[in-house]
Amino acid sequence: MADARQRVRAIGSIRSQVVTEASANPPRAEAALRSRFAAAQAAPTAVVLEGFHAVKHALRFRAEVTDVVSDDLHGLEVLLATVEPELAARIRAAAQSVETTLVRELAPRAPASPLLAIAERRVVDAHAVI
Repeated sequence: MADARQRVRAIGSIRSQVVTEASANPPRAEAALRSRFAAAQAAPTAVVLEGFHAVKHALRFRAEVTDVVSDDLHGLEVLLATVEPELAARIRAAAQSVETTLVRELAPRAPASPLLAIAERRVVDAHAVI
């Protein structure tokens, strides 16, 4: 019962945060996000993570994840209830609310779940791994 109340409080907190961030997200910030996501798509040293599971696994394997965005923080909160608390806290702290139209611009394909991010690709020496 206490868990359910905490989730309801967290969702209420997220809703008010969405309203605040939406009004505080100037066009320059959106332009900067567009630029960083376009650069990540073109760079061999970065990757755009599309969807909750991609971001979750990248963080689990200690990837350097930046620019975590969502157009549905309520839906994201529902997904966060399914993962370990430490990981949920990291995603929750990093996620910023953006408009759906911006998410459609940032991702080559629409993600199945409400989350996008950029991660740095690790350089791996195949000979050293073998």
